[in-house]
Amino acid sequence: MKRESWVVVANQAIARFFKIEKGVRLVEEECLTHPEGRLHEGDLIADKPGTTHEGYPMGQPHSPKKIEATAFAKTIGQKIETLRTQNSLDRLYIAAAPSFLGLIRQHMSPQSSQLLHSEIDKDITNLKPEAIKEYFPIGL
Repeated sequence: MKRESWVVVANQAIARFFKIEKGVRLVEEECLTHPEGRLHEGDLIADKPGTTHEGYPMGQPHSPKKIEATAFAKTIGQKIETLRTQNSLDRLYIAAAPSFLGLIRQHMSPQSSQLLHSEIDKDITNLKPEAIKEYFPIGL
């Protein structure tokens, strides 16, 4: 199978995977969605935290929003790893908001991380492929 270059643009609710064709053209191959990423913090909490048997409130180590973002970043990392293990990933370019970009990096394997050629700490998920392409040194 021919190894390809890919561009991933993501935020906490959507991840778009583009294959770079003929060195310059982006073709969207897959779009992952995570509707929970669009919800407000209060919408992710079923009710108030419980209490311990001593009556102290039970806290959460992370906010529900952070937990959902981490879960989606893990899904994106797994998709990138699948592309790599199927020998269809040669170069990787990623764009995401700064905090989410960090979460994605945490969930990428060391082997996939080595294929990362450029990253942009900006959410450009709503842009058209032609505009996304302008953010990366594609074709160099």
